[in-house]
Order: sequence, then C-alpha cells, then structure tokens
Amino acid sequence: MENEDNVELRSEKVRKVIGRIPPLLIRAGTAVISMLVIGIIWGATRIHFPVTINGQGSVHNYECMDTTFYYANIDIPYKYLYMFYDQKRIYKVTFEGLPDNVYYTSKDTPKIDANVKEHDGEKFFTIFVRIDNSWARQNRLKMNQGAKAITVISDKTIWNIVFHKQPSSS
Repeated sequence: MENEDNVELRSEKVRKVIGRIPPLLIRAGTAVISMLVIGIIWGATRIHFPVTINGQGSVHNYECMDTTFYYANIDIPYKYLYMFYDQKRIYKVTFEGLPDNVYYTSKDTPKIDANVKEHDGEKFFTIFVRIDNSWARQNRLKMNQGAKAITVISDKTIWNIVFHKQPSSS
C-alpha cells in the first residue's frame, strides 16, 4: 500500500524527459498547421464558385425583308428576373438533336419578355437569345427544336463570397 501512494518513484532525469515536449515535434506541428492555414487561404482566394441559371425553351425564326433571324426563346424562373436587367452575360445554348459538345455561345444582350408564363405551377419569364444565321444554318436548326441555355450569374471566389468583396479587375 505504501508503494501506491508514493508518486516520487522516478529519478530526476526521467522526470525531466517526461516533463518536456520535444522541440522538433513542436516545430513540425507548427509548420504543418501553418501550411494548412496558408493552403486554405490560397484556395479560398483562387478557387471560383460560379452561380449559374439554367433555362429551357425552343428555337424560333423570324423573317424580315428576305432575312431570317434565329432566336432561342428560353424560359427562366421568374424569381431571377432582377438579375437579367442591365447585365451583359454569356449564354451557352445547347440544342435537342445535336451532340452535347455542339453548342452556341452568345455574347449579345438578349431581349427580355418580363410577362409571366406559368408551367406546372411555376412562373417564368422569357429571354430571346439571338443565334447567328450562319451557325443556325450550318447546324440545321429547325422551328420549335428544343434548346437549353445556361448563364453564369456570379463567378466569385470563396473569399469574395465569405467577406462580400467585389473581385478585382485583372
């Protein structure tokens, strides 16, 4: 019983070694944690988090003075209407019947019809994405051919999103 209560069984050298944290372990741990924090900050400032909106519609053509104009009439959920005014966006439009790697990229500002349409209980507005005539003829687009469009609304980094900062123009 006496031996169990005696805490002072170790020599001075053993107590010194046990009571001290090895300096190499401290330096290595600090370095690893620092590298992780730097890596997370670097990733947050470099990795982009795009926010996109998808829509579906169909192809329509309009003839005016012996010229045919092709448009993809795309229905977008109405809750996003405010994001489309006064904003120049790039639209990637894919078409039914064409391979997925064949798509049209429109950089023009589309016309917007803000009238409410309702499909299956959900409300939509329509954008008219102009399609280049030569591209439409080359890919043999037809009236009422299905179309899907995607546009990037925001392409901020995670850092910009968290700290609400505008990306710098570079």
